[in-house]
Amino acid sequence: MAVGSVNLFYDWNWEAAGQSARRALELSPNSASAHLLYSNYSVFLASFEGAIREAQEAEQLEVAKAQRAQGYVDAFWIAVPYAALGEADDALGWLTKAYEERSASMVQLNTNPALDPLRDDARFRDLVRRMKFPN
Repeated sequence: MAVGSVNLFYDWNWEAAGQSARRALELSPNSASAHLLYSNYSVFLASFEGAIREAQEAEQLEVAKAQRAQGYVDAFWIAVPYAALGEADDALGWLTKAYEERSASMVQLNTNPALDPLRDDARFRDLVRRMKFPN
């Protein structure tokens, strides 16, 4: 899964990211992290139906909360599937945690389309304001 994350978030190698995400699911079909990786991969390809399906599967597997107890999982990427599922309170709670943890992924707050369902929420706008993005 680490290779898939690097392929997706740092190398922007979509083909390799998809292969890694699919392989992670083959090797660990009960892994919330594997489903989150595939969900995020789907979001970036604008396959929101697939992203939601994987996010729901991850949620059933306790998303990545249990994994955070064992090691670091970026709170931003826990928030994304909640946003896709329309669960604003959970999504904004995790985004707030990501802000507090100074997650590098927070630079996407203004542009990640998976967060579009949250944009009208005052709590989301407050997070954007606190990020001090340039106009």
